[in-house]
Order: sequence, then structure tokens, then C-alpha cells
Amino acid sequence: PRRGRPFNMRLFIQDLRYAIRALVKRPGYTTSVVATLALAVGATTSVFSVVNGVLLRPLPIPDPQQVVRVWEVDQRPDFLDDKNMVAVANYGDWQDQNRVFDAMAAFQQYPITLRGDGDPRHIMAAFVSGDFFKVLGVRAATGRTFLPEDDSRDAQQVVVISDRFWKRGLSGVSDVLGSTLGIGSNAYPIVGVLPPSFDQLDQGIDVLMPLGLRPSQFDNRRSHTINVIARIKTGVSIEEAQQDMDRIVDGLRPLHPQFLEGWGVNVQSLTDAIVGDIRPALLVLQAGVIVLLIIATVNVTNIMLARTVAEQRELAIRTALGAGRGRLIGQKLSEAATLAAVGGILGVLLAYALTGVLLAFAPDNLPMVEQVGISGPVLAFALAVTALAAFTFALAPALQASTPKLSIALKTRNASVDRRHHRFRAVLVVAQLAFSLTLLISAGLLVKTFFHLMQVDPGFRATGIATAKITLPFRSYPTSVDQAAFYERILEQVRMRPGVASAGATKFLPMVDEEWTWSVQIEGQPERLDGEKRDYGRHAVMPGYFEAMNIALRQGRLINDFDRVDNPPVAVVNEAFVSRFFSAGGDVVGSRMMIIGEEGWIEIVGVVGNVHHYTLDTNPQPAYYAPLVQFPDDFGFGIAMNVVIRTDGNPGAALNATHNAVRELDPSVAISEKSTMVDHVATSVARSRFAMTLLSTFALIAGVLATIGVYGVVSYTVGQRTQEIGVRLALGARGPSILGDIVGGAVKLAFAGVTIGIAGAIFVTRFQESLLFGVSTVDPMTYGGLAATLVVVAGAAAFFPAFRASRTDPMRVLREE
Repeated sequence: PRRGRPFNMRLFIQDLRYAIRALVKRPGYTTSVVATLALAVGATTSVFSVVNGVLLRPLPIPDPQQVVRVWEVDQRPDFLDDKNMVAVANYGDWQDQNRVFDAMAAFQQYPITLRGDGDPRHIMAAFVSGDFFKVLGVRAATGRTFLPEDDSRDAQQVVVISDRFWKRGLSGVSDVLGSTLGIGSNAYPIVGVLPPSFDQLDQGIDVLMPLGLRPSQFDNRRSHTINVIARIKTGVSIEEAQQDMDRIVDGLRPLHPQFLEGWGVNVQSLTDAIVGDIRPALLVLQAGVIVLLIIATVNVTNIMLARTVAEQRELAIRTALGAGRGRLIGQKLSEAATLAAVGGILGVLLAYALTGVLLAFAPDNLPMVEQVGISGPVLAFALAVTALAAFTFALAPALQASTPKLSIALKTRNASVDRRHHRFRAVLVVAQLAFSLTLLISAGLLVKTFFHLMQVDPGFRATGIATAKITLPFRSYPTSVDQAAFYERILEQVRMRPGVASAGATKFLPMVDEEWTWSVQIEGQPERLDGEKRDYGRHAVMPGYFEAMNIALRQGRLINDFDRVDNPPVAVVNEAFVSRFFSAGGDVVGSRMMIIGEEGWIEIVGVVGNVHHYTLDTNPQPAYYAPLVQFPDDFGFGIAMNVVIRTDGNPGAALNATHNAVRELDPSVAISEKSTMVDHVATSVARSRFAMTLLSTFALIAGVLATIGVYGVVSYTVGQRTQEIGVRLALGARGPSILGDIVGGAVKLAFAGVTIGIAGAIFVTRFQESLLFGVSTVDPMTYGGLAATLVVVAGAAAFFPAFRASRTDPMRVLREE
């Protein structure tokens, strides 16, 4: 072809065929580029599939941006909490006085006992008010949802079931409408089945029932027991809704200061309420794999540049025969397109597998997980990143290929390139090292966070503890005395089993259940100061609980079998409670406290160590424990309790014994959530482990690619300096001098890379501060240790080609030249 001939499809196909033949003849080069690209595209796409499903795809409801959660906010300074459940009386006032919502609804969630064939079992139920489905815009796929008249305690109780429960729990039977569910001691007719999209909003809900709030409940501002959702009117923003709710609370506060002083309201989009906690971790992971893609692209660029240098003689010959600059560029672009196509396809296939691995590592409560998958937008993302990577790594080699040095390439078989291209490759290596260090430091901070979490004393010894939740039917066990008597008999049988060291029970299991809070008054102290918080965790327990959990006794005694309903009420408090309400050195045991709203004083008989009830990275809060049998009958505490068993042997055997004991004592009682405290603790740190594991994996891959980049550049440099090295050796230079010179050059590149990388990490790690615990975003040990490690690894990568160069035979080199 003539020089300067314009591009056309025939020439493109010709170049493409040539590129394919050339790549087949160089399997090592082809494999390294394709594997690097496939790994980067696969990792980036798989993480994006999770980000897309969880964060980017809209909720599967009409106009999801208009649906919000409304929380009460505890604004008191010693324990700020912006996501509290709502008092029914406040909810009623919000409904009546707001100007910004089309509808507002309340709901509660808790497990119920399902009877049927086989043993009773727990399922998760949502008790919802009349406008619940209106707020969400959800209609039944089969049958109907609730009518206004259903939302009453006097109405016939009916249920709506989720699509997942219909298919899995009821085997998808076609005549499900009109059939009944045995719940507790009653049978409830099924009037509707929800669409599959509802399962994506809350994966745990099996059954929905009318909430049926009583008129008397709308006078209660003390108990925060319901969740609230609302649909904003068209044209109203969340900020405007927040202002309107603030107006309502500000107006109510002077009317009910004893309940609303120090309290506010928080309007949050439903999307943020569902996915907000996981968003930082997913965004950090997505940023991490994008950095990995950049490093892989730089690595491929270096590989292709090295290959282009090796082709200088061939390119020069083609130029001499009339090939124009555009044709030479076209050949390189065709080669890059071929590599990118193969790497991209393999990357997408890898992404299918990696997405499954990601979900296996993901926390069990990862929201919107059913939307995660390799969908159209995810494939478009994979195509886009592949094309962008291909253009990036093809650009420099294509420009280099278009300007071959004819006078040099035609005179010698050795490839040659000028200093400008050498400097460019060095800059690429510095960039690789900088990006790698930034990623390594981000991962290192998460590793250190996880290490610190694992060093936190949870306040109990998890090893050897088996747990199970037992739910009693209220009609059979209406009083706390009845409930305590049942658990007492179960615990007696369990304690008799070989290998059981101790056993007890608690309403709220650490790391699993959210504790309820009640306000307290200490004898001799004011009831409450303005804006002061005095409502803390109130735990119903059975004797043996502290021994089974190995919670340390600090003062006094623990709850025992003598603490009966006809004996004076007692409580055990934790150290945080003592610090909050008693001066240093004060006499705690023997003091008395009162639950505000209830009658009678409770004697504090003991002090136990603090327990991290929610997560390991949240400080223990004041809490008090009392025997279940001494709780009021209408308290509702004893319906479901967690049995905890400390064993010297197999926890599974203890759980089987508990199951058998429950079946023998009352076959209508459900037992579920059989697990161990070790598993519960592991679940509590699952999100930290998820982010740490994946980002560390990506960081290590990036470090390996950067090391390969250093090795490639040094090898290339040594190849270019073969004649120089041979002459220096012939003139008397010693091998160690050559070795030091080459390794020193690589170390200089490494120092430049880590310097830039440290600066980048200082900027980037600010965005992951919410994921850290016990470590600063500028932790000097992490920065210094990883920077030094990367320099050493880069020096080691340079050592091997440098060592070969130091052993060069100068006579052979001079004869060849």
C-alpha cells in the first residue's frame, strides 16, 4: 500500500488477521497480557455487579425516591442516636399534623411461631398499619392486601405472605388463597401473595399481619416500639419534609417536655435506610478494583512497549517498504483490540464466578442481594472498562511503533529505543508502585481494624457456648411466672446432660438482639435533669446466664434461684451503669433503683463486667439485669428467650438435647436460630471482614503486578545496556558494581513510587474513616511498614536481571557487536 493511504475496513480486517497470527506465534506474550486484563476486568466487573445491585439500582417500588423512613432522634449529649423507634403517640401526632406526606404507616417486626406438619418453627412477621402498602406502592400479585377494616383488633385476623415464603414455605401451591396458617394457637386465612419484588426490600419477612393499634396506645409517648415509613408528596424534597417534621416536634415539645425534651426527628430516604450501612465498604471496594484495573493497564502498557521495542527491526523494514504511519498505528491498535476482546470476554466469564465468591464472603444481611448479578448495565460497564483499558494501553505502543529508528534498526539485530521511551516506561512503573502502595495502605488499615476488633474483649467468653431461641405461645404462658417456670424446667434438663458446664437464658443475646431501654431513677438522686439520658438496656435473664456466658462478677452476687416472684425485686447492673450513676468508690450493692412508670424499688445486688451488646466497635452502655420471674406480666419480655449453654464438648449435642427437652415438655413450642456465640461474634464483624478480605486480595494482586512491572523494566533496561555493560566489564568494572548500579536504579524508582503513593493514601484513606476502628487514617506503622516492604520487593525484583547482567561475558558481547 502507498504511504498515507486512508483507513478502510479492508485494511482493518487485514491488520486484524495479521495481529491474530502474530499473537498466536507469541503465546507467552499473549497469555500474560490476556491473563492480566481478564483478572482486572473480572475483578472490577464482579465488584461493580454488587455495587450496581445494592447501591445503584432503584428500589423495586414506584417512585422510590419519595419513600422515607422517619425515626425519632435521641439528641441528648451522652448518647446521640439518630435512628430510634417511634412512640405511638408521636406517630399519631405526625400523621395528623404533617403537610408533606401523602401517607404514613407504622410497622413492627418480630418472629412468630408457625404450626403445621412437623415441629413448630419460627418465621419472621411484619405487623403493619393500614397505609403500609399505599406508602410502598405495592400491590398483591395474587389476591389482595389489607383493607382499612382489617387494621383493627376487633377484625378477623388475616395474613398476606411473601412470594418467597409461598414458594419455599408452602411449595408454591396454587390454591393458597383461602388456606390458613397455624400461627401460635390460631389459624389465619391467607388473603394475598406479594410480588417477588417485595422480597428485595426486606429479605427476612415471611408473613404480614395487621398491626391493629389500640386507641389507648396513642396516649403512650414513653415506649418507643414502632417503625414508621411515609410517602412524600410529589414536588416535596426530603429536606422540606425534614423541616416540616421539625416544626411538628418543636410544637409538641413544650406540651410533653418529660417525653420530648432532648428528642428530635430524622427523615431519611428508604434507600439510605436499607443500604446506608454497607455503602462505605462497597464504595471502597469499587475504588480498590478500579485502582487494580489502572495498575493492570499500566502493566500491559509496559509489556506492549517492550514488545514494540523488540519489533523495531520489523517495523523499520515495513516502513522502508512503504508502510505509512497510520498503517503502523493501525496494526498496533488491531493487536490491542484483539487482546482486549479476548481479555474482556474472559474477564466477564471470570466475573460470573467472582460474583458468586463475593456473595459467599458477603455479610448475611447484605441488602438487595437478589438484585446482584451480571445484568445489562454490568455488561455495559465491563465493555466500557475494557475499551478504555485497551485504548490506554494501546496508545503509547502505537505511537512508538509509528516512528521506528530506521538507521539503527536496519543496521543491527538488537532492538533499540531512545531515552524518551525509557523514561516513559520508568514513569509507568513509578505510577504502578504509587497506585499499589495506596491500595496496600487502604487494605492495611482495614487489616489493622479487623485485628483490633478481634482483640476487643466482648465481656464474655464465646468459645464453647451454644445458643437457641425458644418462643412460647402467649395464651399458654400468659405470665412471667409461667414463662420462667417453663425455661426453668428446660434448663434443669439441659444442665443434667454430660459435658454441660452451665446453662441460662436471656431475652436479648449479645451480638444478635437489639435491647429495649427503660428509664431509671436512683434512690437519693433526682429523677432526671433536663436533657439527661437515663434510659438504658433492661435485660430479663434466668439464673445461670452470667455463669454460662462467663460474664465477670465485680461486686455482690449474681441472680439466683432464690430471686422469686414473692421475694423483693433485685437487679444486677454493669460497670458502665455504675460509672454513670455512682461516684467513684461509692457503695453500689445495696442501693436501690426504680423503673420510671412502674411501682416499687429494686435492690441492686451485684455488679458485672461490661458486655459489648451490639458490636465490638461500640462502647458498652449502662445496662441492668433482672430475673424474668420478677418482670410485669404485660411486659412481653418472656415470650421469646435465648437459651445459652456452656459446654466442655460438642455444642451441637447440647443443642440437640435442648431441642429434645422442648419437644418432650411442650410440642407446641418453637425452637430456632440454633448457633454458637463464636458464630454470632463472627457475624458481628462480617462487614469488616468482607471489606478487609477483598481489598487485601486486590491490593496483593496490585502489588504483584507492580513487582512484575519493576522486573520487566529492569530486564528491558539490562537488555538495552548489554553492550555498555560488556564494555564496562572489559575495562575492569566489577560485577558487584554493575549489580549495585542496576538495583540502585530500581530502588530509586521504588522510592519515587512510594513517595507519591503515601501522598495518595493520605488523601484517599480519608474516605474510609468510617470503616476504621482503633487505627488512624495516617497510621505511621502501616504507612512506613508497607512502604518499606514495597521498596524491598521492588529491589528484589530488580536483583535477578541485575545479577544476570553482572555475570555477562564481555568478550561475547564485544564479538556480537
